[in-house]
Amino acid sequence: MNTNDLRFPDGVRQLYVPRLNTVSKSFPNGLRGLLHTSEDFIPVGLNQGGCFELIFYDISEALAALAGDINRLACASIETLNAISEIPTQKRFLAWQLVEYYYAAFYSAHCMLKICGFGTIQLDDRIIQSIKKRALLFGEELPTITKGIYCADIRPIESKIVFYDVSRYDDSHHGLWNRYVDFLNVLTGMSISTNSLDSNCIRKRESAEPYPQSVYSQLPRQDADQIIGRVDHVKAVLNTKGNNNWLSQIRNSINYNHSHGVWYPYKGYSDEYEMLVSMRSMYSINSLNKCFLTTEGELELVRYAKCCQQINAFNRELIIDLSIRHPDNKSFLKNGPLAYLNLYA
Repeated sequence: MNTNDLRFPDGVRQLYVPRLNTVSKSFPNGLRGLLHTSEDFIPVGLNQGGCFELIFYDISEALAALAGDINRLACASIETLNAISEIPTQKRFLAWQLVEYYYAAFYSAHCMLKICGFGTIQLDDRIIQSIKKRALLFGEELPTITKGIYCADIRPIESKIVFYDVSRYDDSHHGLWNRYVDFLNVLTGMSISTNSLDSNCIRKRESAEPYPQSVYSQLPRQDADQIIGRVDHVKAVLNTKGNNNWLSQIRNSINYNHSHGVWYPYKGYSDEYEMLVSMRSMYSINSLNKCFLTTEGELELVRYAKCCQQINAFNRELIIDLSIRHPDNKSFLKNGPLAYLNLYA
């Protein structure tokens, strides 16, 4: 493939949730809203603590709800980036802009995971009670399930969603980045997805095992190497402190500790001001462009902003790619993030 034609989704679309590309209308309240109000599923226990599945009469209802979440997250990411001002009142006032870079990437990561079948969902007491009520109606005994963050494995062919609770992900920010890195490891072929809920549905791949979900199973080696090289770069930045949570840690240090000299009294970073602000539109270029790469000795905040925008660029390309794969050119995304891009960005 010509280098200029290669895009991140070329090595990723094998992971798209089946039939998601055919959805035309989304359920605006998302999957959480659906679980609270719908009466069109049967809960089934899986004989494991924290694991259960919902069998839907019509899985298209769940796909429309998933589409609603994807629209919401993609719009939030793009709108957050679009809101970053080009010229702040005080030239060195970068604090909130840097926080906005983070939250855009946070929304993008969630969006990518949902598109590719690795999404997580927070189940509160209200939703848990609705599910238990449905189970009682059908005489089903559920394992002990409590509020928290669950992985949601949507299986349209079987018309069901499998939910499983993994403590590694049960934190709104650190858990998200752990899940994101696990997803990237599946893309690189280091790990594979399994149906074994007790092993997190993701485990390290044995050397002789196939890896159909990997980029390497989809593209010629040279093209796959380009995408994997960029994925490995993102993983390395996320794992700067050894816990996949570096972006969140920088955001916390800016937001709560008022660090890095970006709050008054300002300290340094004036030379990097133009670079940090100019990055606001980077997400709109080819995500494999070299401008996203960090260099040795580069300012910490520049590395942080570049990584955030790399993730946002990945997500932008995924939503565009998913949209053009609608058989009738009527993707739900056209009335969501793509409409926003056309109007405001």
